[in-house]
Amino acid sequence: MLALYQEVLAFKLPADKYIITNDGTSGDSSAAYFKVPKEKVWFVVNGVSEHANNIDINSIREMYDVKENEFLFCASRLVGWKRVDRIIRAVKNMPGIKLVIAGDGDMKEYYESISDPENTRFIGFINNDEVSSIMRSCDLFVSLYDLSNVGNPLLEALWCGQAILTYNSGRTSDFIIDGYNGSLVSSSNNEDQIVRDVINRITVLKILLRK
Repeated sequence: MLALYQEVLAFKLPADKYIITNDGTSGDSSAAYFKVPKEKVWFVVNGVSEHANNIDINSIREMYDVKENEFLFCASRLVGWKRVDRIIRAVKNMPGIKLVIAGDGDMKEYYESISDPENTRFIGFINNDEVSSIMRSCDLFVSLYDLSNVGNPLLEALWCGQAILTYNSGRTSDFIIDGYNGSLVSSSNNEDQIVRDVINRITVLKILLRK
């Protein structure tokens, strides 16, 4: 509580309404723990912007030198708990896969050092319109955060009707049903097992997307 005193203070201060983002990190449970009445809590999912559908998918694929059924996209701040290293490790030994990573952060140099430049490209921070364009042009959106994966990028991928590969952490499974609107990597304390699961699911999705 001392480490997160600002969040704790928000629940301790008297208020008429508590607006909590439903991002899969169980903010409603935190409110209940601090005995905030349910009728005072507005627990709401973030919205996503509507973007134009007239995206030239072929030109975007040419820009990143990717062919059909090999284009993976990850949009994330490059910080430790967002675990971009999982997808980097998974694709490192997968032929016929190209991973494009949008975002910046203090882990960027490390992530670059463990990646294969032949199949992984870091494009840094880009604006939301560019994220949307790439999102609509890729074959698979990937999000493997430790805590919960229901951030804006995943919500935008859902909005775009994109194929999604994500990690079953927090309450991600409240939004993603494995085999229905996405593929859920099983949570585990064994990082090697997680990476193997990611590799297996990408392999299966490549076959399904080809059909």
